[in-house]
Order: sequence, then C-alpha cells, then structure tokens
Amino acid sequence: MKRFAVTSAAERLRAATAAVAERDRLVRMKSQLASDLSGAEQRVVQLEQRLGREQMDVDRLSRAAHRFLNDLLGNTQLSREQREVAEAAAQLREAIGARDALRAHARNLEARLAVLTPDAIAGELRAARAAKEAEVVERGGPPAAALQELDVRLESIDIELVPLQDALASGHLALAKLAEIITALEVGDDVRESRKQASATRALAGEAQARLLGFGRALDDLATSGAERVNEEPPAAAFADGWIGALLGSGDRGSRIAAARESIALRIEYVRAKLTSVRTRHDELAVRRTALVGERDELLAQ
Repeated sequence: MKRFAVTSAAERLRAATAAVAERDRLVRMKSQLASDLSGAEQRVVQLEQRLGREQMDVDRLSRAAHRFLNDLLGNTQLSREQREVAEAAAQLREAIGARDALRAHARNLEARLAVLTPDAIAGELRAARAAKEAEVVERGGPPAAALQELDVRLESIDIELVPLQDALASGHLALAKLAEIITALEVGDDVRESRKQASATRALAGEAQARLLGFGRALDDLATSGAERVNEEPPAAAFADGWIGALLGSGDRGSRIAAARESIALRIEYVRAKLTSVRTRHDELAVRRTALVGERDELLAQ
C-alpha cells in the first residue's frame, strides 16, 4: 500500500498511526454526513410536494372559467400563485443542488475509507510496531530495557485480564437467560395447563442452567489466572430438574410460581454480585493496561 511506503521504522510507525487517526476522523465525518444527507433528502421531498401543490393551484386558476373571472375582476390571485410556484421551484433547485453536493461528498468519503480499510491499517500498524520494536531492541541501552519491562508488565496484566473478559461475557449471558425465565413466569398462565408451554419452560431452564455452569467455569478460570475471587457460596448451578419439578408439581399455583421466581431471583442476585466484583477488577486492570500501552507507544515514537 503506497500510503505506508516510508523508509525508516519510525516513519513507518508514524504513518500507520496517522492512518488510524485519519480513518477514525473519516468515520465520524461519515456519521455526521449521513445525518446531513438524510435532512437534505427530506427537504427535497418536502419542496417537491410543495411545488406540486402550488402548481395545482395555478392549473386550477388557469382554466378557462377562472381565467375569464380573473381578467374580468382584475383578480391578482393567479399572479400570486404563479410567483409562489416560481419561488418553490427555485427553492427546490437549491435543495437538489445541496443534496447532490452532499451525495458527492459521501461518495468521496467512501472512496477514501475504501483505501483505509480496517484490516489493512491494523496489519500495517502491527508490522510497523514490530519493526520499530526490533529496531529499539537491536540498538539496546535503556530504551530496550524499558521496552522489555513494559512488555512483561503488559503480559502480566493480560494473563489476568483475558479471563476477566470471558467471565463478564458469560455472566451477562447467564443474566439474560435468567431474566427470560422471570419474564415467562410473569405471563400468568399455569404452565401445567399447556404441554407446549411446560416444554418451553423446561427448555428455558435448561438453557439458563447451561449458562450458569459456563459462568461458574469462567469464575474457576479466574482463580487459575490469579484473579481475586469472592468467597461466597453460589446457589446450585445445576437446578433445572428440581426447579421444574417444583414448578409443575401440586399445590397452590401462586405459591409454586412465587417459589420459582424467588429461586431464579436468588441466582440473578448472585450473578450480579459476582459481575460487580469481576467488573471492578477488570476496569482497574484495563486502566493500568491503557496507561502502559501509552508509555509503550511514547517509547516507540522516540
């Protein structure tokens, strides 16, 4: 890609970094341009409709009978309507010109973005950083030592950060499925009265159980990675069979549904508490990582 055809590693890295910033700027411009173009399109439609109405008034007044009355009485309504048609037509031409200019700008923007594709920029940025890193290490001295220290610190953070990200994702999946059960319980129909509904509830409970088990495995991975865990005993993740049995069993319908809802609410409360703990640690590490990446970029930019 000619854009990145530069000689030194430092120049290559600066060019790649500038390309990332340029694409971000163009993407923001595209978003704003889309809004402006939408407004311009609507104005053209509105002016076309207005011109059509004005023209209909002129056509009506221009018919033979109306023309005779206008000439006889010296009525100026036809002249006024004709002026309004001319004004509406002028405004429409102006609006079409503005819209077409925005369309041309949008096409030009798309062409520029087509050159700065995310994959190409990301690949070049990785290559440019690697080249600059190799140059720093080859030269040795304090910069090389600082770079190696930063890499070690970043790797240490990533070892813990990746499992935290996985735990957040699996926890949110579990919450979403548990929330579906709460919604299903609020429908109000007795699940025993519909075999189809009972089957759907059973399947939903099974899916929620699978999500909870996945979240539990993610929490276990946090302990392996060295992340801090909350020493509270979770409600049983494998709950589906007993929960369904109690829900579809005998006894007062309202009591059965209330007990089922309380059981799910307990699990939701637990998952949310765990997610709060995980998110706190994740955000703390993410801030530290961002700072280290900034230090590393400054070092490579020298």
